[in-house]
Amino acid sequence: MTESPRLTDAPRNFRRFRIVLFSLLAVVILVVGYAVTLGPVHIAQLRAEASDGERALPIGADAQITPPPEWVSEPLVRDLIVWPPLPPLKDWSVVIGQEPGWLVRSPDRVLQVEVSSVAGSDVAAGARVETLASGYTVTHVEEGGILTAVVDTGAGSVGVRATVEGEASLDAYRPAISQLLESIRPASAAATASDAQTAPSPETGPSPAS
Repeated sequence: MTESPRLTDAPRNFRRFRIVLFSLLAVVILVVGYAVTLGPVHIAQLRAEASDGERALPIGADAQITPPPEWVSEPLVRDLIVWPPLPPLKDWSVVIGQEPGWLVRSPDRVLQVEVSSVAGSDVAAGARVETLASGYTVTHVEEGGILTAVVDTGAGSVGVRATVEGEASLDAYRPAISQLLESIRPASAAATASDAQTAPSPETGPSPAS
């Protein structure tokens, strides 16, 4: 007595279905894994731009920073969860078009500066307090080759975290860090400057074209 073809094909079809199901599951795991680890970093890198020394980058709703010419900036991507040896889970803000802050690099890519909006209470204990040439207050501390600073613009506080790659010394980049700190301004400063440029001259009056 021979077996029914339909009965003999059933185990084979089930094995094929299982292989397809596992393959799809593996693809989904890889896609999700990429999306929560490397994806946000790659998107931020695609949005990297070299500064012209004039364009200000918004920091939250209350402040801005203007990197020097040829410095490269990209949206800041923070680690949400770190569990070595697996890659850290990344913040998804850049994926949905939000910018929690900026990662600014010197032209030689050695100095890296993270800039973001922070609360005034985030100032580290034991930090030094100084007044910048801009007139704003900066509170800073250095530990383990990392310089952390908070600039109070009066309208909001900006957090700065500066590090260097490899064996480079942070001391060599202090002038560059100071230049970045001095370029931090309230967001209202951009509107004031724009209004001043577009306002009609008191001698000539408004343009006929206006």
